[in-house]
Amino acid sequence: MGVFGLPPEMGLVWLTGLLTSIWGAAAILFTVVPVQMLTVADLTVFSGLLLIAHALPLEQSVIRSVGAGFIVTVLIRLAGAMLFAGILRLVFDATGWLAEPIQPTLSQNVFSAGKDGFWLGLVKMLLKIYVILALLIACLHVMEKTGAARLFQHVAAPLLRLAGLRNEAVEMTSVGLIAGIAFGGGLLKRSAERGQISPRQLWLSCIFLGFAHALIEDTLLLVALGADFTTVLFGRLGFAILCTALIAGAMNLAPRKPRNKDGTTPI
Repeated sequence: MGVFGLPPEMGLVWLTGLLTSIWGAAAILFTVVPVQMLTVADLTVFSGLLLIAHALPLEQSVIRSVGAGFIVTVLIRLAGAMLFAGILRLVFDATGWLAEPIQPTLSQNVFSAGKDGFWLGLVKMLLKIYVILALLIACLHVMEKTGAARLFQHVAAPLLRLAGLRNEAVEMTSVGLIAGIAFGGGLLKRSAERGQISPRQLWLSCIFLGFAHALIEDTLLLVALGADFTTVLFGRLGFAILCTALIAGAMNLAPRKPRNKDGTTPI
């Protein structure tokens, strides 16, 4: 964590997030690192790590079921997370931006309350997370019922094309962008089984979703913890588009394997 200018204890928080979820990391963050030790820049840099690389056993299992390689996509997500966080740290150190102490709305002071207060504070923190999660799920249902989700997909489509995704992958990827890898991955898997999406587009979509998914849920949670909204949302999205576009460009330069008449790739 020292490379990113963060307290070493935050390595444990990231490890928790890697193995469980962003929510798991959020539950223990302020039980491991006191609020007063962190600036907005610190938490935003840490958010860069956590946003891109979290819940790897679960999410990458979904990606593997779609057809993308487990190890390769895990390594890409880890490398992307560290690159994004490193860029943020360089920018914040050079500009002095976001140097003020964090003022989280989702926190519980568990360090100065004694042993009993620690556990009480942790329970209160978990209850707050549960309430926020329930509200987010309700929000997603409302978006689906009112057509707001479909509107978001139309708005996101041009951005996804900048990342190298074509029409065959845009709709499923935009669903994952809102609802997460489980939903988007399920749609991609169904399209792949029906032969409606090419292997390259399938792989690019998985790469993009590894960088950016569940934008609403992830953004609101980390902003509630004290991260900067603009960086967490637009910075992450821009980084995902740029990195996926670069990978798409590299793939276009690679020679394509010949295909059989039925569309399959010969062994």
